Amino acid sequence: MLIGIITYHNAINYGAVLQSYALSQYLIEIGHEVEIIDYRCPAVDAQYNIKSFRNCSSIYNYINHNVTCMLHAGKKRSFKKFIKQLPLSEQYTRNDLLKGIPYDIVVVGSDQVFNPDCNRSDTSYLLDFVKNIPHYSYAASMGSIEQFKTFKCETTRLLQSFNGISLRENDAAEYLTEILGRDCKTVVDPVWLVSKENWEKFSRDYSKTIEPYIFVYNLMDFRFMRDYVFELAKKTGLKVIVANRTLIGEYQYFHKAKKASNISPDTFLGLIKGSDFFVTDSFHGTLLAIIFEKQFAVALNPGTLTTNSRFSSIVNDMGLHEQVLKDDNDPFIKEIDFSSIKKKMTTQIEYSKQYINYIINQEYV
Repeated sequence: MLIGIITYHNAINYGAVLQSYALSQYLIEIGHEVEIIDYRCPAVDAQYNIKSFRNCSSIYNYINHNVTCMLHAGKKRSFKKFIKQLPLSEQYTRNDLLKGIPYDIVVVGSDQVFNPDCNRSDTSYLLDFVKNIPHYSYAASMGSIEQFKTFKCETTRLLQSFNGISLRENDAAEYLTEILGRDCKTVVDPVWLVSKENWEKFSRDYSKTIEPYIFVYNLMDFRFMRDYVFELAKKTGLKVIVANRTLIGEYQYFHKAKKASNISPDTFLGLIKGSDFFVTDSFHGTLLAIIFEKQFAVALNPGTLTTNSRFSSIVNDMGLHEQVLKDDNDPFIKEIDFSSIKKKMTTQIEYSKQYINYIINQEYV
């Protein structure tokens, strides 16, 4: 059986490429031929390419975006090398997709494939190009329900054509169950389908080459997260290694941490695995910290329109409320008991694998 996956596999983002790898590898492991459909969403590509002034909202945006692209050119090269290792199809344009695809099953997901803010309402991720082929979502995310509502198309009609729908967040599954009048499942992100042992083999090992450290994966440059990191470093005496997404992040941690913003995905995994403590505002970073059983703290977006529901599902399901940073957090937050978390993970992972079995063999969960 030939399975086609469409997702954000070409994003210069650790979570995006690692979840792409994870879903494709799990399907291969259970005996199927798999291709990641090599469709490059223009809106996703634009986030990582140099922009002209007319395509930027302000002079600040123009300078910040383009300087960040130049500073992180090494990161882009390392990602391109990694992406070539994925089981990619031939490259497809939007018109190519509409002409037809050679798959027995098509799966969209995971990542924020149902978030129009990410793909600028690209209906390819609602599988409007799929005709007469069983098609499903696996752990799709809409970012937030409010973001999903801004899709510039009739989403209900397109989603009704799916043979099965699963999402990554509980509230998203409940919302689509209500508006579609059909049962939508909640399943784990693909990175949890790959075992800790396999992620360890895939990562670079730093355990004997770097002195003890706090690893920081910084996406949104929250001041309260940064203050926490510096206080934690002061009290523990640990060095700080930081991977920043933005130019502002590079500036804020300048001379205060060792920069690791251009690292490859396998190095990213190795830095989480080898850390004494991990601090992040990343969803996939949080999932990987749980896999590697790292003591960690996570910062949630305090904004009004956020994607925090993806964190809420994990925090609530795993009982990790005390790992969420607040303005008054003491840097020594509660140590995590991973024995109980592993039991909860196992239950969710087994259910998610049953859903995949349903996709492939039409055997109901």
